[in-house]
Amino acid sequence: MNAGGECGIPFELRMRMPLPGRDEPWYSFNYGPIHFIQYSTEHAFHRGSEQHSWLLEDLATVDRSLTPWLIVGGHRPIYISSTNTMSGDGDQPVAAALREAFEAAFVEYKVDLTLHGHHHSYQRTCPVIDYRCQKPTPSTTTTSRKLLDDNSSSGSGSGVVLDASKSAPIHLVIGNGGFELSLNVDMQPADIWQSIKLWWGYLRIQATGTELKTQMISDSDGSVMDSLTLRKPKEWGTQYMAARKTAAAVVQLQEVLVEV
Repeated sequence: MNAGGECGIPFELRMRMPLPGRDEPWYSFNYGPIHFIQYSTEHAFHRGSEQHSWLLEDLATVDRSLTPWLIVGGHRPIYISSTNTMSGDGDQPVAAALREAFEAAFVEYKVDLTLHGHHHSYQRTCPVIDYRCQKPTPSTTTTSRKLLDDNSSSGSGSGVVLDASKSAPIHLVIGNGGFELSLNVDMQPADIWQSIKLWWGYLRIQATGTELKTQMISDSDGSVMDSLTLRKPKEWGTQYMAARKTAAAVVQLQEVLVEV
């Protein structure tokens, strides 16, 4: 759906989403142990915008003891391996603007994954902050860094297992659902890219309170092109909420002391 244009009207009227208002396509919901946030990269998202304020408020109010996993989704990617640097709405300028608006908050509120499309490829980063891989704390590693595969079965079953309780956001591009592939990927991708697949497929997500697993499934033979498994201790959500409550109390006390 675009920003309220005629192409998006039939979808908007027939596929109702829990939107705050007309032409405000941002919302959130819980599904099992996951809190999903969906925002619009086609509407104003800069600091101070209505959408930006809404998203930060939603992040701040997620009860991680109920939903230990937090996934944010949008259309245009916040990280992207693409040679499109065209000013305005090019892949890289938009990604940079999204990082300026949201990356710090995604890190602060422990977002586990982001899911974006627009670029017709599959891409997965390392746990990353400001274009730098963070210590992933792997429990086991079952794959090497294989990039730019155009074979549906290449890397079948490969994946990585990470301790998400000590990690940073991981960003997935899942725009390879069926339209022609975007071939304008960087031929020498930055080190943050752990997997890039130029083939069609769909993403499968399975989650419990302690494990979240994603699999990119090839549409040609059903093989697993790439997988990621994130794990957290059972008590992580409760401990996280307690730590945030303590931090908020400290800030409140400091404000009172300043006034005195």
